[in-house]
Amino acid sequence: MAFDDSSATKWNLGSPQGWIAYQFGGGQRWAITNYTITSANDATARDPKTWTLEGSDDGSSWTVVDSRSGANMWGGERFKTLTFSCPGNRTPYGRYRLNITANNGIDEYSQNNIQFSEVEMFGDARSPVIVTAPLFGAEFEPGTPIDIVATAQGLAVTNMSFYANGAWLGDKATAPYTFSWLTAGVRPHLSNPVAWIDDGSTVTSAVVSMSVRPPLSAWARKLQITFAGYNRGES
Repeated sequence: MAFDDSSATKWNLGSPQGWIAYQFGGGQRWAITNYTITSANDATARDPKTWTLEGSDDGSSWTVVDSRSGANMWGGERFKTLTFSCPGNRTPYGRYRLNITANNGIDEYSQNNIQFSEVEMFGDARSPVIVTAPLFGAEFEPGTPIDIVATAQGLAVTNMSFYANGAWLGDKATAPYTFSWLTAGVRPHLSNPVAWIDDGSTVTSAVVSMSVRPPLSAWARKLQITFAGYNRGES
């Protein structure tokens, strides 16, 4: 109901006020910038009239990301989808709720209910597992240790597994979650640490690209040093 990707079902609450919430799985957090509400099959009086869309990470403290008020927004049409934008929301949340404070209430039979058939939300996904080092696109010389550092925001982490190019590198059970990679070959590399959560699930970071460049020849290294001295004003 409401979040089942079908207008053939509907969410109906026997009150003119109430809320419905959705929590993303796998520790995902989304910055919602657009959402839709589809009217149900009957009773225009039950359509939402006044509401707020709110985000939260803990389910207790809620932040309003959008608010709406207007009678008969759907114009009496059934199964009609309206799109609402909240481009100012750049904060990712793990939960969202639609908090309705009034319905259309235009007839006695339906005025004590709220209903709609579907809610969909769209935006940017943000993983709570973030690689803080190395920076995306960083380059390293051969033999240089690559320190991979990850953080996990708001997660009960039991272990952080480090990967590069799909291969396991090692684990770290406690924060700070760091791994010093000593055997990176001369080539581009992709790293995305995976956090293991206390409920048995996993959360993966966004992929970070880095590379180990070929060693400079003696001539190229001398040229590099010469240019570095020239840029400092040395002669």
